[in-house]
Amino acid sequence: MAILRRSIDLEAARALQEELAQRVRIEPLKGKVELVAGLDAAYLDSTGIGAAVVMSWPDMEMVEERWVEAEVSFPYIPGYLSFREVPLLEKAFLELRHRPQLIFVDGQGIAHPRGIGLASHLGVVLDCPSIGCA
Repeated sequence: MAILRRSIDLEAARALQEELAQRVRIEPLKGKVELVAGLDAAYLDSTGIGAAVVMSWPDMEMVEERWVEAEVSFPYIPGYLSFREVPLLEKAFLELRHRPQLIFVDGQGIAHPRGIGLASHLGVVLDCPSIGCA
């Protein structure tokens, strides 16, 4: 299933957010957490940089880091940040050799007008528990 398309109108984006919000699960983590990751994006003109850093838990030693660059076509629009950043962050995450059991994302989680901020959106796309840190 295509979670994001390169360009999408806001009506379709809103409908997708409402659909994805139904897939967010708020529940205790299952199993032992040994690896966590932080994900963030930065921009230089129309180039986006997505980064992922994996740390061991609980000692917080860096295990791995990955970053990717890509052209960004979706503009920053409040409430729709995930359509700008998820493609970058997903790509960085998929480059990881070590899979974290939990991700921390620089963005909202469920504290979002439609309950599906960047962290929750990315968590659903990656099927990985996420915490938004905005």
